[in-house]
Amino acid sequence: MLTSPIRSPIDWGLDMRTEAEWSEMRERYRQGVSISQIAKEEGLSRNTVRKYVQTDVPPAYVRSRTCESKLEPFKPYIRQRLWAFAMVLGYSRMRFVRFTTDAKTPTFISCHMDAFDYFGGYTKSILYDNTKNVVLKRALRSSDSQWNPQFQDFFTHYDFKPRLCKPGLEGAKTKGKVERVVQHVRNDFFLGLEFDSIPTLNSLALTWCDDVNAKVHGTTYEVPIDRLKPENLRPLNSVTPYQIVQTEFRKISRDCFVSHQSNKYSVPWRYAGRDCRLMIRNGRIDVVVDDEVVATHEIVPGAHRCIKLKEHFEGLYKAVLVENRERHLDRLERNTQVSLVNHQNPDIDVERRDLGFYERFSGGGGP
Repeated sequence: MLTSPIRSPIDWGLDMRTEAEWSEMRERYRQGVSISQIAKEEGLSRNTVRKYVQTDVPPAYVRSRTCESKLEPFKPYIRQRLWAFAMVLGYSRMRFVRFTTDAKTPTFISCHMDAFDYFGGYTKSILYDNTKNVVLKRALRSSDSQWNPQFQDFFTHYDFKPRLCKPGLEGAKTKGKVERVVQHVRNDFFLGLEFDSIPTLNSLALTWCDDVNAKVHGTTYEVPIDRLKPENLRPLNSVTPYQIVQTEFRKISRDCFVSHQSNKYSVPWRYAGRDCRLMIRNGRIDVVVDDEVVATHEIVPGAHRCIKLKEHFEGLYKAVLVENRERHLDRLERNTQVSLVNHQNPDIDVERRDLGFYERFSGGGGP
C-alpha cells in the first residue's frame, strides 16, 4: 500500500505564524517533540519556538515584509488550490483519492481511515515518502526513525508497519505506483473539472475511483477490483475505530465565546476570561477548562457565524442584578460610615452663630 505525501504549496518564511501553526507547535511540544526539533523543522530560532509553546495566547499579527514577495500576485490562486491524498494497493492496484483543504496530521490520518473503508480493510505495512506527517527525523533504518507522535499513535492502534522510501532519486523509484496515480488524477480526473464544494469534489472522486478500479490496468492487464481478494486485507471490524482528536488552545472571550475556523461558539458565562482547550473530533468541539468539558458544539460550515446556546447564559441576568445590588448596598454602607465619622469626630471644628444672623437672610428683623 502506498500513499502520496501532502506538501505545502508555499513556505511562510515569517517570524510570526498563523494561529493554526502556533496551536500545532504547542501540541507537538506537549506530545514530547523537543524545542530544537520543532525549530529545525519550522525554520525558527529555539527562543521563538520556546515563546510559542509556552504562551497561552495565539499570535495576533504577522510581521510585515520589508518588500513585497514575488509570490504576491499569485497568492489568491495558490490559496484556492486543493490538496490531494492518494493511496494505491501494491498487488491489485486498487486506487483511492480524497481532496482536502489542509495538510495537518489529523487530516492525513482521516484520509487513511477513508481509504481503509473504501478498500474494505488495510495491509500489514504501508510505504511512505519522508513526509513530516509520518516521520520527524529519518534514520538509516526506518524502525529507528523518530515518528510523528500523533501518526505513531495511529499506526500502533491499527498495528500496521510504516515503511519509508529511501531519500533522493533511489527512493523515488520505489514510489512509482502512487506517483502514477497522482499523474492520472491530475491529467484525467481533475483537468477541466468544475465543482462547487469539497464534498462535491470528493463525491466525484469516488465515482472516478469506482470507474478506474473496474477497468483493465495498464501494467497488470487485469481488473483491480478482481485482484482485491488476494490482497488479504485485515478487516476493519477487528479494530475499534480510531478517534482523531485535534487540540487547540484558546482564551474564552469576555462575552463568553471561543473561536474556531472563523466561527464563534458560546461557553457558559461563568468561564468568561478563562484559558481553555478545544478538543476537536468527529465534527464536534469539546471546550475543556481544568480538565472538565464545559461546553460541546457541532462544527458548522461557513465563516463568521455565531453559535449561541441559550443555556450558557441562563442565570447571567440574575447574577448581574445581584452583583449590582451588592455594589449599591456596599456604596450606601461606605457613605453611611463616612457620615457617622464626620459627626462623631471631635477634631472637626464647627462654627456656632447667633440665630439673628440667619434671620437677616430669611427676611426677619435686624439692621
